[in-house]
Amino acid sequence: MLDLQRTGAATDQEDLSRAASLTPAVTDRDSKRILVLYTDSGYGHVATARVLREYLGAERPWRIDIVDVYREILTGLDPFRALTGMSGPDIYNEYALRRGHTRVLWPVIAAGSSVALRLGSPFVVRQLAAYLRARSYDMVISVMPLINAAVAASLRQFGGDTPFVTIVTDFCEPMHAAWIQSEDQVVVCGTPKCREQARRFGLPETRIVAAKGLMLSPKFHAQARATTTASVAAARVGLGLAPDRLTGLMMFGGRGADRMLDFAQAIEASDLPVQLIYVCGTNREVADDIAALPARRQRHVIGFSDAIERYMAASDFFVGKPGPGAISEAMVMGLPMILEVGARLLAQERYNANWARAIGAALSFRNADGLRAAIAQLSETGRLAAMRRAIAAHPNTAIFDLPTQLDGIFGAHRVAASA
Repeated sequence: MLDLQRTGAATDQEDLSRAASLTPAVTDRDSKRILVLYTDSGYGHVATARVLREYLGAERPWRIDIVDVYREILTGLDPFRALTGMSGPDIYNEYALRRGHTRVLWPVIAAGSSVALRLGSPFVVRQLAAYLRARSYDMVISVMPLINAAVAASLRQFGGDTPFVTIVTDFCEPMHAAWIQSEDQVVVCGTPKCREQARRFGLPETRIVAAKGLMLSPKFHAQARATTTASVAAARVGLGLAPDRLTGLMMFGGRGADRMLDFAQAIEASDLPVQLIYVCGTNREVADDIAALPARRQRHVIGFSDAIERYMAASDFFVGKPGPGAISEAMVMGLPMILEVGARLLAQERYNANWARAIGAALSFRNADGLRAAIAQLSETGRLAAMRRAIAAHPNTAIFDLPTQLDGIFGAHRVAASA
């Protein structure tokens, strides 16, 4: 693990010890309690919250609590549950992500959630404030959209003494003020586009933190460094695959997607010189259906996995929808991408696909025929190497930089409070 702790040597240890006994040092590394707010709408918010808990807790003497806002705090504010009996996050995960009903459903869910939060603003702020008052956090971090104006308002009830940070887990805002909603936010932006949106909202540069990519688990970086030609061949053999055949990894998020079966059928019935690893997430039905397809070549099919980096390390390229997390993971692992760009994309995913294609890291497809054509194109001599060079020009160090960036936010907040 990359060590970001500051180091230094004292030239007069006795004087330093005497000074410390008289005026104990207060640093941004002292024990602190930090709340991370997330939503179980898609797996990216959950994954980011868990990465923050694990990495920040290891790098600093901080206690990191992660809380699902809608399931643990705002349990009484869900118009979708009142109307359908299913929570908003469950509807989103089942019908938008798994079944692909995004063209109408995603705007309805986003608009419905925004309206519910605005109309219920006094209730939302009161519930959040009560939760925060009972726990005395030193910082609040949000890794979710739509809720941030209410979080900022709840913290103002305490006099603004608690810094509020929003870590945007998308490449950009899919609609105006989805993530950036308050002048009290400090916003961590992983792309130039996101930083541009923060400026347009009116945030000063002092409240915009430039991250080099999105927050990923350090295990992806560690796996990428450890991967060799020999380890790739061994990993493939361990999965029942040919060690020297072009290998792709297909994944449509942590929830999986029913349309994976159509794409798998197209590949498995083709004469393409390729073998696939299918990661189907929590969608066990589609995993079983793909595993039951006629076998014309080796393949490996799994459900949900917390070790995606290992499967990526056994692959030559990635196939899937252009989720921000999947693109970021594939790029850290050096995998060229074939990204779906059809009508089933979520609003926030369209920019991601365009960006990945623009930098030369991805091809795209709209249907099964397009996917077969893209794989054939990827098989052309020199194509993979060129795309890997494009990926290498965009390194991701966001999670390693974050502890020091949060140190700076603590320090700036303390200075502002004492002014």
